[in-house]
Amino acid sequence: IRAGVQRQELGQNIPFRDVANYVQIASGETDVIATPTADPSTFLFLEEFNAFVHSSFSVYAVGPAADVDGLIVQDSRRSIPTLARFRFLHAAASLDAEDALDIYVTPPGQVLDFDADDDEDESDDAATFRKFAAVAYPSATDYLALEEGSYEVHFAAAGTSRVLVDSAPFTVANGDVTTYVLHESETATLELLPVDDR
Repeated sequence: IRAGVQRQELGQNIPFRDVANYVQIASGETDVIATPTADPSTFLFLEEFNAFVHSSFSVYAVGPAADVDGLIVQDSRRSIPTLARFRFLHAAASLDAEDALDIYVTPPGQVLDFDADDDEDESDDAATFRKFAAVAYPSATDYLALEEGSYEVHFAAAGTSRVLVDSAPFTVANGDVTTYVLHESETATLELLPVDDR
């Protein structure tokens, strides 16, 4: 991955699921170019963004290997000693046909009731646990701040009770700043990939 007119190298030989460290670049309009390691003359993607001082950005390669695209998101690296901060990035190309995703974060084992009128128990109403609505592919949510512990995330087709990924577990610790990337593994199964934003 290279950036800017000087072709500054941002990362080299980055394998699937891996990440490169943050590097400093000049502020201003920036082109980000990704190439296959074996063929640096071929562009996988070319993205543009405006880099400004005292800010951090990440470049994600999303989509199937035959049609990789670049997604640039601004990171918030501020750590809170008494809370965990995290967000989700929808990078699951197989769900691109969906309008978008609603994201629910629950305690482990929590059942979601999508019909709030079917009983008097309000403790399991899905709306109580919905943290983000209509998250499109590919994009990232805002950050959440919650106490450390174990949680589950559920991804449903936006505005419906049709759960596409159910009860995916994750654990956060106070001081964490994490992006959880929803993407496809080598076997085309959906998984969450944690990326440390610090």
